[in-house]
Amino acid sequence: MKRKDARKIARQLHGLGKAKTDAEVAAAPFLLEAWEWDHDYIVGDRRRVGDVAYKCKQAHHAPKDANYAPDKYHAGWDPIPNPDEDGTQGNPYSWVQGMALEVGKYYRDAGVTYLCKIGQAAGYLWYPLAELVSLGYVEAVA
Repeated sequence: MKRKDARKIARQLHGLGKAKTDAEVAAAPFLLEAWEWDHDYIVGDRRRVGDVAYKCKQAHHAPKDANYAPDKYHAGWDPIPNPDEDGTQGNPYSWVQGMALEVGKYYRDAGVTYLCKIGQAAGYLWYPLAELVSLGYVEAVA
């Protein structure tokens, strides 16, 4: 396949992503354009970093600084949860730093399943779940 053909297919896929719901793009993040620096983002824009879809919650200009990527610039972006996961012990949510924790739900991080014991009153948590065990937010179950 020629490079220009690959680019054309990518543009078509990303065009499909614009018409999809948050749940649909969370299940298929490749439909979204990758996040880029030196770009203006508005509230509601959706981009991907790796296999995770994010939604812009604060309009901003992303300078040439990787710290403004959605997985690091938490004031500007929220991860979009995968709708194929239901938070049960058999089908835990894949933890993405920045998600909100819900009491009684299960989350999987770095190969370990955790049960949420304390949800947060406001804001989101930007730590690996293993670091939240000692604070009582979660407990490892598997």
